[in-house]
Amino acid sequence: MARAASQLSGLLNVSFVKSAFEACQGSDALLILTEWQEFKTMDLQEVRKTLRLPIVIDGRNLLIAEEVEAAGLAYYSMGRQATHDHPASRVAAIAQAASASL
Repeated sequence: MARAASQLSGLLNVSFVKSAFEACQGSDALLILTEWQEFKTMDLQEVRKTLRLPIVIDGRNLLIAEEVEAAGLAYYSMGRQATHDHPASRVAAIAQAASASL
């Protein structure tokens, strides 16, 4: 993380946290772009509670779709066949409902 901080420290809207869970707090969605074990073993129920929108985009196919969806999260993975039917309209409805509750 020190290397990333040294290269990205001047950018706006970039912050560094101590844990994967802390990175989720107040975020619109979770986008996984690493294979770090910390992300693989996250408590998905707690992730669901802290995200503004219940959306996980897994760019590394790190998680098991059924486990993510059982936690109440809409799950999108890259390069895998979809295990669900979450059209863009559902994501828009989730976003609208979350905005109304703010």
